[in-house]
Amino acid sequence: MADEQAIPDPETDRALGKMSFMEHLGELRTRIMWSVAAAGVGIAIALFITDPVMRFISRPLLAMKTDLVFTSPTEAFWTWMKVAMVLGIFISMPGILFQVWKFVSPGLHAHEKKYAAPFIIIGSLLFLTGGAFAMLVIIPYASTFLVTFGQEKGWKPMLTVSSYTDFVIKFALAFGIVFELPVVITILSLIGVVILVGIVVNNAIVMVEFINQRRAQGAGLRDALLESGQKRLRPILMTTITTVLGLLPMAVGVGRGADLRQPLALVVIGGLSSATILTLIVVPVAYSLADELTSRRKETTA
Repeated sequence: MADEQAIPDPETDRALGKMSFMEHLGELRTRIMWSVAAAGVGIAIALFITDPVMRFISRPLLAMKTDLVFTSPTEAFWTWMKVAMVLGIFISMPGILFQVWKFVSPGLHAHEKKYAAPFIIIGSLLFLTGGAFAMLVIIPYASTFLVTFGQEKGWKPMLTVSSYTDFVIKFALAFGIVFELPVVITILSLIGVVILVGIVVNNAIVMVEFINQRRAQGAGLRDALLESGQKRLRPILMTTITTVLGLLPMAVGVGRGADLRQPLALVVIGGLSSATILTLIVVPVAYSLADELTSRRKETTA
């Protein structure tokens, strides 16, 4: 009797990360739609607090007796809506991060999925903290300094509501994103990118420093580049070989916790192997081009 073929279960395949390309696209569309819905809910809530927020961000200007103006009939309305949408994004950030996690979670192992709650909670808190820091600390001081600077030059401030609001929104979003760097660095550390970048950048810095030293001693550009490649070839290769050999057991997946350490090892081995060639070729070429451009600029100015 022939064995009955098991009927594939889409939910089971998704839980195991076994999805086709079209299924991934469908999943991405679903997560984007849910993210937009979360943002819509956030904007609906923000509509009720936009007026107090607008009064709050205008306080530094009011303290300097500087009023905001608008120069077109639609400027005030669209500025008000823009503030509401940005507030909605801040409010809906937990929901958006949750949808990001739902999209990437099928490709993770079971022990890696336990980071879902910290990722959503810490990421949301850091984003909100960055925005609050900009609103409460940076923007009041920046607004006072910049407007006062112009007044001391004898210029009269006439700020439109759209330009000042754009200034505030850019600062708030920028600091919200900057405050997310701990989460980004943590993720990059887990996959070995930080280790890889550190090794590659260190090799490049040492090579450039050697070239500068030889040129300061009177060597020509071509001779300095060739000698740096010869002198730094062995240390760079030794660093690469020893690091790759040391990470091979992790890359093969030997021992307990191998599922967590294997991606880190693969990233470092692959990246370091390719970056070694780039360091020995691209860095000298880039140095040569930069030196040539600098020389031409000096000749032009002379």
